[in-house]
Amino acid sequence: MTENFQKHEITVIGAGIVGISCALYLQRDGHQVTVIDNLEPGQGCSSGNGGQIMTDWSAPMGMPGIINQVPGWLFNPLGPLKISWRYLPKIAPWLIRLVASSSRRRVESIAKALYSLHRNPMEDMQALINLGGAQKLVHSSGRIDVYRNQKSFAKVAPKLELLSRHGMLIKKITQEEIRKLEPELEGCFEVGVFFPETFWTSNPLSLVQKFAEAFLNGDGTILKERVKEFVFNNQKISHVVTDNGKYPTELVVLAAGAYSRDLAEKLGSRIPLDTERGYHVKLPHAGVNLSRPVIFPDHYFGMTPMEDGLRLGGVVEFAGIKAPPNYRHVRRLIRSARLVFPKLDTKGAVPWMGCRPSIPDSMPVIGASPTQLSAFFAFGHGHHGLGGSARTGKLLSDLVAGRHPVIDPYPFRPNRF
Repeated sequence: MTENFQKHEITVIGAGIVGISCALYLQRDGHQVTVIDNLEPGQGCSSGNGGQIMTDWSAPMGMPGIINQVPGWLFNPLGPLKISWRYLPKIAPWLIRLVASSSRRRVESIAKALYSLHRNPMEDMQALINLGGAQKLVHSSGRIDVYRNQKSFAKVAPKLELLSRHGMLIKKITQEEIRKLEPELEGCFEVGVFFPETFWTSNPLSLVQKFAEAFLNGDGTILKERVKEFVFNNQKISHVVTDNGKYPTELVVLAAGAYSRDLAEKLGSRIPLDTERGYHVKLPHAGVNLSRPVIFPDHYFGMTPMEDGLRLGGVVEFAGIKAPPNYRHVRRLIRSARLVFPKLDTKGAVPWMGCRPSIPDSMPVIGASPTQLSAFFAFGHGHHGLGGSARTGKLLSDLVAGRHPVIDPYPFRPNRF
């Protein structure tokens, strides 16, 4: 690298898609980078996502009117949202913030920021794909959302209008066009939406692993250990303490996903991060042949064709990060899918649950810690960690270097709460 800025020993906490992306971009700048995670790269939530890299995505989770939709979701046995009643007192402040972020004025502001993070994500992702030799894992055939009739389609019109207004390419398609794109859906759905610029991966875990291999080949270090504490010297972090040792560092990047909140508090920051527990089930012999991700909003599930079978997902559960998985939600997913595909084969089904790191305004925190000069944050991407990972890594490396950032970091500042 020829840029003239100080090079550091940097510790990245978190080996998911966001952490590894940050590590690679920092390494490209000439820093000596160590990644620490108690799991192997990609083995956490990054392994179980829907595989989608949504170009120009800008819609927050809290859209106007969400407060009127939540009761119906909760009391529908096949609905997309579940809350453990024991966890309700803890999640209530988060939910209140979510509703507060759903006003039309706030949604417009949030959408503008999210668009910047997801605008043409392959600009930054492609560099990492090339480094990792992962070209065969990423596909450009788009995504389809399908609706039973015009009435159900009309319910999502405000979100689609928001996405379109902020630059996303969206094509409304007919029943015949749905059939041509996905013959398995012939005659089932009257109208659909095609997102032609959406990319997707058929193996999210392998993608992270290839990025991690590229990082190691670039003289990076990955430690499979759990970070416990920090040691400070002159108000700066001097060491990261794990369950296996103490490691010197000059800077820390906290990118531990859903596990970032407690570590951020040890650094003096209280971030309203909570956990959306997402469920999917891998169906090795589903008997449903799709050529791209397909979302079924009327039935609250989505399907992505993966290398090892069909991935069926769709439930969000708030129950805390420590509660055991409730695989009844997977059985409900299968029931929903069989309303569309009665002959769905579940032989050899493998259920999965992972913890998405979610912030109520739908925007991650990316930037310098407001309380520690030697710490940076990069977490809270919710459902869009894969799509926002490379741009986050590029932005984070810009901020560390002190150069002009790839996007305006102000909306994502950690001290906005």
